[in-house]
Amino acid sequence: MKYLFIFLILLLVKSSWAQGGTLDSLSFQNLKLELYSNYENIGTATGFVIEKNHKYYLITNLHVVSGVDYFSQATIDPQLRKPNIIAIWHNAQVLGNWTRIAENLYDSNNNKQWIECSVADKILDLVALPLKNTPKEVKLYPFHLNQYNENIIILPGFALSIIGFPFGLSSDGELAIWKTGHLASDFDIDANGLPLFMIDATTRPGMSGSIVVLRMSPYLEKDGTHSGIGTRFLGIYTAQSNLEEIGFVLKPIALKLLFDKLP
Repeated sequence: MKYLFIFLILLLVKSSWAQGGTLDSLSFQNLKLELYSNYENIGTATGFVIEKNHKYYLITNLHVVSGVDYFSQATIDPQLRKPNIIAIWHNAQVLGNWTRIAENLYDSNNNKQWIECSVADKILDLVALPLKNTPKEVKLYPFHLNQYNENIIILPGFALSIIGFPFGLSSDGELAIWKTGHLASDFDIDANGLPLFMIDATTRPGMSGSIVVLRMSPYLEKDGTHSGIGTRFLGIYTAQSNLEEIGFVLKPIALKLLFDKLP
């Protein structure tokens, strides 16, 4: 706990955008994360909050909190440091302000604090970290799976958005950046025997854990074309093959499996 009490610093950042302006909720539901090995910053990532039974959890990738690449099992940091603290840039009570709050990744006995999930005995690159430090300065905006249209048809080549923090960069204050990619594989087919699909996108470190959505107007369902703006939750960005610029996204079923494991 000593690291937490030393590092638990509340920093408020004001945004320049007008409170009356139009702001997409996904821009502030995606949260910037900073990874620390003791007091040394070793990287950034993206995450978001969900709620179950009045408890709140940070959702991000397993490789973010473990510091170990999911596919190669190599330590990500060149100096072989692994994170033991994660700092979350939460929204403050007044939207357009942010508060940085630290959470321990391990308890005093070095037990990991996050919850993992698996499918067919394969651990997925997805975790839920119970939030233990949510002071009154923090305003949580939980992400809800059922608030998006699952009936929208998506086909290879369709444009999609990956919403996160490339290299820790934000658009204003700590608002997430929307990067555009395209569906590079059939959505209903699992890649590599896991609930993954591929995207053609130029993503960057810091975007691991980003929410991925399809948004279009008009949008297509089985019964025809509909006017207005349609949004479909596609999953959580997890990894990138830089040479081919092909990324991997965990499907919504992965988040549902993890959600079902939570107390």
